[in-house]
Amino acid sequence: MTHDIEANRQIALDFLRSLETGPRYELVAEDARWWIQGYGFLPLAEFKALAKRALETRAPSHMLIRHVTAEEDRVAIECDGKGRFHDGRAYENTYHFLMFVRGGLIREVHEHHDTGYAREVMRG
Repeated sequence: MTHDIEANRQIALDFLRSLETGPRYELVAEDARWWIQGYGFLPLAEFKALAKRALETRAPSHMLIRHVTAEEDRVAIECDGKGRFHDGRAYENTYHFLMFVRGGLIREVHEHHDTGYAREVMRG
């Protein structure tokens, strides 16, 4: 199986950056799965609902890309997300995304972040 590594890298980055203004779900396969610490694997519909709820409580985060590594069908991205809740509180977390891109679409995402921090700030 051949992989267009640079195209996969660009698709993953385009999707991640779209989270700042509105997710570009056309870059994601309808049967994609999204794994998040504390949630496990979510089908795309459940991830969309979770993302929608997040946007209802806070403005989209700016994603500062720190590192990107692409190999075969995998793209690993380390980044910092910085945003604010609608009440003005800051939200800043560090993320690692491992995205599997095949056939020009994201098929699976593994999202790692500081869940303790997220839980604490969400309660605040």
